[in-house]
Amino acid sequence: MQEQILQAVQESNAKTIGLQVPEGLKKKAVEWVQEIEKTGATVYLFAGPCYGACDLWDCEAKELGCELLIHVGHSDLGIETKIPVVYIEYQSDIDISKIAEKAAEQIEEKKIGLVTTVQHVHKLDSVKQILEKAGKEVVIGKSDSRSKYPGQILGCDPGAALNAEADAYLYIGTGNFHPIEIALATGKKVYIADPEMNEIRILEDEKEKFLRKRFAKIENSKTAQKFGILVSIKPGQNRKDLALKLKKLCEEKGKEAQIIVSDFIGPDKLLGFDVDAYVNTACPRIAIDDAGNYDKPMLTPEELEIVLGVRKWENYKLDRF
Repeated sequence: MQEQILQAVQESNAKTIGLQVPEGLKKKAVEWVQEIEKTGATVYLFAGPCYGACDLWDCEAKELGCELLIHVGHSDLGIETKIPVVYIEYQSDIDISKIAEKAAEQIEEKKIGLVTTVQHVHKLDSVKQILEKAGKEVVIGKSDSRSKYPGQILGCDPGAALNAEADAYLYIGTGNFHPIEIALATGKKVYIADPEMNEIRILEDEKEKFLRKRFAKIENSKTAQKFGILVSIKPGQNRKDLALKLKKLCEEKGKEAQIIVSDFIGPDKLLGFDVDAYVNTACPRIAIDDAGNYDKPMLTPEELEIVLGVRKWENYKLDRF
């Protein structure tokens, strides 16, 4: 990865560079800065959050006079930026062949949709071969939206799963957020092959638990009179038009709504606002993974529609770009 960063610097001829890295790579970032500075360039290392390629600090980099922003860890989403951005993708070197073989033994369905995140997307072909050797038919879909690679899904874009018609899905990776996203979007069984825990999980129990929690958030918000509609000014997350639409919808239903703007959406940013519930239009994970960190209900746009009676619970879906 260091070689890729240095190559990007050399090819750009930039003398002032911004470097943005995710939390797990910050230990390496200082070393990378030292190597970049040997080329004669000045480097600004950003300490702010870096959860995805939508989380760009290009505006801040431009303010500092940077000619180039190097964004480490994620793939290009095709976002228009203020200065040139080079994306250095993080690819995991963990061996996933054993977990793929274990999945092939446990999956009951014949036709499998195969998905993962950018960290493992370079190994999907080898997983496909393992599954096919076990007699499975494997489909790797491609998103029509933000994801760069076949089989790659994002927290805001499950298109690779939606475009892979299958009997069930196999997700290579950790955590439940992406698999739940696939399960809700497709209505099919989702298997999780977790290479770090070396285990295969079926999502059904977690899916039902998730839906119960979201239903409780919605029910608790039905008495709300004042809504704070959150907008991120980050170029990859800014949906102000959606926020304006939701504000109008609230007012048509006799509710109050204010649009609250921030670069980074977090609990400390929302202290003191006189609202009964929040509606998130920034990164979808804020309302899902981080909902417990807020002192008031945090809804998705679709959940607000249920609260206001313009969408039925039976038509529940996760927010996506």
